[in-house]
Amino acid sequence: GRVPAGPAPGRLPSLIVANEGQADARAVYYIAGRDRAVFFRRGGLSIVLSGASRWTVGLEFVGADPAVLPIGANQARAVLSFFKGGRDEWRTGVPTYSNLAYQDLWPGIDLVYEAGGDQLKYEFVVGPGADQSAIGLGYRGASRVSLLDGGRVLVETPAGSFEDAAPVAYQEKEGRRVPVAAAFALEGTTCRFALGEYDPALPLVIDPAIIIYAGYVGGAADDRGTGIARDAAGNVY
Repeated sequence: GRVPAGPAPGRLPSLIVANEGQADARAVYYIAGRDRAVFFRRGGLSIVLSGASRWTVGLEFVGADPAVLPIGANQARAVLSFFKGGRDEWRTGVPTYSNLAYQDLWPGIDLVYEAGGDQLKYEFVVGPGADQSAIGLGYRGASRVSLLDGGRVLVETPAGSFEDAAPVAYQEKEGRRVPVAAAFALEGTTCRFALGEYDPALPLVIDPAIIIYAGYVGGAADDRGTGIARDAAGNVY
């Protein structure tokens, strides 16, 4: 993978947060960033960019099973609390995760996300005999979606842009990783994968990354901190 070893100094690591009522009800999990937020929902993602303006791009799982919900994995030590509105709206001890999976999203194909550093890494795990050509990622609401030199995908909006790194694909054979040629194939605003030869009897992994920073301090609008404190248990307020 291409996830950096750790966040830059002064940045908190990005983790995937369970939605227990503190965020939009359509989101099952989310990553809330300084100027970006990613909401994981049934059928796709919502990527919210907040700069001089605010814009939402929908990343839809084209042709996928619409009933599949994401499941958090590798629970992190960090737990979050939200004190917004009346006491009955407060949420405490909300769990966070480093991974999230949409299992059997297309027949025989899992989609797994991993949060870390400046990237939201994701990979498709294509089971033996599954048809990787079924995978489709449709960007909705973008001003423009284009292929860049080097195989990256650029998604542009009035509130900013983000990129998908060029994919890398491989199979495990006899204890070694065998690379498979891989590239994005753009059909309008839908991304698919063009792959070289591989063994359909073995699992195949396709591994790109969304280059998009997210952390915990602040939300999707303007924020100002007037104080910060830590209690005896190490909780930060």
